[in-house]
Amino acid sequence: MLENFIRKSGIEIIKSEEYCEIEYLIDMYFSHRAPFKESGNKKNEFPDAIALLSLEHWAKLNNKNLLVVSADNDWKDFSEDKSNIDVIDDLAKAMDILNGQSDFLDSIVSEIQLDLLKNQDSEIFKKIYSTLEDCVGVFDIQAVSAYNFYIDDEQVNLIDVHFLNENDANKLKIYVVDINSDGITVSIACEVLCNIEVTFNFLVWDSIDKEDVSLGGTKKMIEASYETDVLVHLHGDYSGGLQSMDICDIEIIDILGVVDMGEISPFNDEDYFQNY
Repeated sequence: MLENFIRKSGIEIIKSEEYCEIEYLIDMYFSHRAPFKESGNKKNEFPDAIALLSLEHWAKLNNKNLLVVSADNDWKDFSEDKSNIDVIDDLAKAMDILNGQSDFLDSIVSEIQLDLLKNQDSEIFKKIYSTLEDCVGVFDIQAVSAYNFYIDDEQVNLIDVHFLNENDANKLKIYVVDINSDGITVSIACEVLCNIEVTFNFLVWDSIDKEDVSLGGTKKMIEASYETDVLVHLHGDYSGGLQSMDICDIEIIDILGVVDMGEISPFNDEDYFQNY
């Protein structure tokens, strides 16, 4: 199955034993050049160094430029003085570069940006907001207590959606990540603000009856935010501009991860401490 996927996807496997120069690798290690650092356990960086040298040598031999997607700062440092390797940390932006923007696509991205910045009643904003309302959720809820407890109920409600900017504050992170005969897919980076309300029930062990006894419950509410890419699938002829395309689907890539509710107790803090 893997071999079939590699063949259909046009993946080329670069073998390190054919492209990594060991002498240069050792020189990098002792001269503390990226990805090797002067401090820390440099030995852990050998896999990255072998991969980087293999990619660089392959690119030179084949007269290719490489676009690498990685959030690893050591990879970025390695590529700084390399003319044939660019490292960026955003997959959507990489797809945008690979797709090669045309004037038509640039125009659609500009239309979407203008629409989102000036008009939150736009169809795209309302569809994104509605989809987030339906799918917003929490992967895991954590809390700390002196008592045994369990979560009886949790509610996650959408408060607001903000669209993230590029380093240039006037430009949103909007990228065309797919183009086909029926339309295009656009990635929009968002910050999602949520309200999380959790109901906790508390228990204490009754050593006489040998069972857990309920101490009652409490609710706690916090606000949390997270970032996600939203994929907007547009159907139609993109050469006619945004007005000639319909929104056929919205995909939310990430959900809220682990939420820390902090310290919880079955007692009201003020009432509890007034008794002592």
